[in-house]
Amino acid sequence: MENMSAAGKPSTRKSLEKKKASPDKTAVRAAERVNEGDCSRRQRRGRPGRAKTSATRENILEAACRAFSTSSFDKVTMRGIARDAGCDQNLLYYYFGNKDDLFSRSVERIISSNQLTVDFGLDKQTHKAPSRISGAEFMNHLFRFLEHSPSGETYIRIVRNAAGNDHVLRLLVSTISQQLAKAHPGPADIDHKDERMMLIASQIFGIVVLRYVFRLEPLSSTPTREVEQAVAPVIDHYLYGEIDFSG
Repeated sequence: MENMSAAGKPSTRKSLEKKKASPDKTAVRAAERVNEGDCSRRQRRGRPGRAKTSATRENILEAACRAFSTSSFDKVTMRGIARDAGCDQNLLYYYFGNKDDLFSRSVERIISSNQLTVDFGLDKQTHKAPSRISGAEFMNHLFRFLEHSPSGETYIRIVRNAAGNDHVLRLLVSTISQQLAKAHPGPADIDHKDERMMLIASQIFGIVVLRYVFRLEPLSSTPTREVEQAVAPVIDHYLYGEIDFSG
């Protein structure tokens, strides 16, 4: 027996059920985009999902590093990064929230991928952490990162592109400070660790800006060994010296 539609046309029960069961195309496309990168949570087979999710995140971060190192922060767009990464733009917001967060995570990836935070301070013979990290060792790792690694050059270009943008400069210094606090091994048993790491971050940032971005003399042409020796006592003081943080 036939039912009547709102327009007065006959409609079979079968056709009504078929129409009711048809999913909304927009919702389907949205779900497919999420599933593309969210395999770790939505797929029952955990390992392939996690692998695909990790690969997607890495592609996004690599594309973001390229973008922030070749253009100013204001000119970089989430759409452009997504296009370079070969994924839907919604995935960038899904994984990183906004452009500020993606920028910070990109800088974090650059810093954490080198010896400054991965094996900083490890004894080359025993591969064990020393009881105290020295300022000289820290500066040695810093200059190896800045002058002898591709990621160091990328970081310098990002700092150069951030010049003049107070918001981005704050993001940079904050990210450096947070990464130093996560370093393994990190400085143990010190008070006001976050404040001390911020002071060290400001020292690093100042060297990068003056020596590699603006190339100011005499710092620009001073041998790295001399800069290390001059700055190492400052780093030691920031790490272990008596500093009044009472405000």
